[in-house]
Amino acid sequence: MNEQRIPDLYLEQFALGELSDEQKGKISTAEGFQEKLDALRLSSDEILRDYPPSDIASAIEEKLSSEETGDSSGVIEAKSWFTPKRATMLLAAAVFAIIAGVSPVLFRDESVAEDAPVEMTRIKGMEPTITLFRKLSDTVEELIDGSIAQESDLLQIRYNAAGRPYGAIFSVDGRGVVTLHLPSVTDGPTTLERNGDVALEYSYRLDDAPLFERFFFITSDTSFTINTVLNAAKVFASQMVEADSTGMKGSLDLPEELEQKSLTLKKEVSK
Repeated sequence: MNEQRIPDLYLEQFALGELSDEQKGKISTAEGFQEKLDALRLSSDEILRDYPPSDIASAIEEKLSSEETGDSSGVIEAKSWFTPKRATMLLAAAVFAIIAGVSPVLFRDESVAEDAPVEMTRIKGMEPTITLFRKLSDTVEELIDGSIAQESDLLQIRYNAAGRPYGAIFSVDGRGVVTLHLPSVTDGPTTLERNGDVALEYSYRLDDAPLFERFFFITSDTSFTINTVLNAAKVFASQMVEADSTGMKGSLDLPEELEQKSLTLKKEVSK
C-alpha cells in the first residue's frame, strides 16, 4: 500500500492558507487528511476561547528573543510570522497532537523509522531553506539575502530540511575562512530534523571579517561525509574572495545528489 503521510508542518500551513494550490491538492488527497484538519481547527477554536492570542504571541517572541539557545533546537518559527493567528494555531497543533496521537508541530517526529522512504515525509514542491535571525536588544529580526550586517551581530541559524534526511551548514567570510555550523565538529553526524523549521542549539557572533559572510545549507537524500562539502567550500572560498567582493555569485562544485541553498550577508564596517 502506497500511503502518503502528511507532515504536521504542512497540515498547519494548509490551515493557515500558506500552501500553493498545487501543494494543497497533493496533501488534501492523503488518507485521513480531512479528519486531522478538522481536529486541528477544533482545537484552535477551543484555545482561542481560553487563551488571548496576543498573550501567546508575546510569550513565543519573548522565548525566541532570549539569549539562552540551548533549548531551542525543536522550536519552529518560519520567517517573521509572530501573529496572533499563527501563535494560536501553533499551540492548537500541540494540543491536537495529544488528542489525535500524532507528533506535534513543535517537536521532532520520532514515529518515522530511520530506514523509512524519504517520500513519506516529503511533499513535492517543498524545498530546503536556511534563515538567519539577528538578536536585537528586545526582539529578533529576520535577515534576508543581501541584508546588511556588522561585526558582533549575534545570529541564530535555522533550517527547514523539507524532508531531506542529511545535511550540513557552513559559512564563508570575506577572508575566505570556512566556518562549520552543523554539525559543530567535522566528525559529527549529518542527520537533520526532517520536518519543520529547526534552530541550531547555539548562536553565532560575526567577527571582523570584511565584505560578506555567505551561509550554505547542503542537503541530500543519502549520507555524505563533511569533508566532501568542506573541501568544495575551501576551493570556492579561495576563488570567490579573489573574483567577487559581494560573495553572492557562483555556487559550490558538489556531486549532483547534493542540493545547495545559500544566503549572503553584506558586512558593513562598524563605526
